[in-house]
Amino acid sequence: MIQDITLLASTQIYQCISDDRLVIVYKQQDRITGINFAQDANMDYEDFIEGWGNPDKELTDFYFHVKNLAKGRGLSEIELINEIIWTYHTYTEN
Repeated sequence: MIQDITLLASTQIYQCISDDRLVIVYKQQDRITGINFAQDANMDYEDFIEGWGNPDKELTDFYFHVKNLAKGRGLSEIELINEIIWTYHTYTEN
């Protein structure tokens, strides 16, 4: 019976060419629990996992604080994450 099966956790890795980055998203029961990224969309997969394969707590916390500001804009989850990464990067540089 397929209805007995529930996805408890997943890890998604995105190659975002237009933003020149790789993004990793950790989820538990379809809820984001961690985010991290590396600024090089062509980075080797193993290098990415080794260097950026763990959630960035500060970035993840920032995501949860600002994600609701994008309500009604029709962004996909990864589009929203990318916008938040750009905002976080700008915010932490200053």
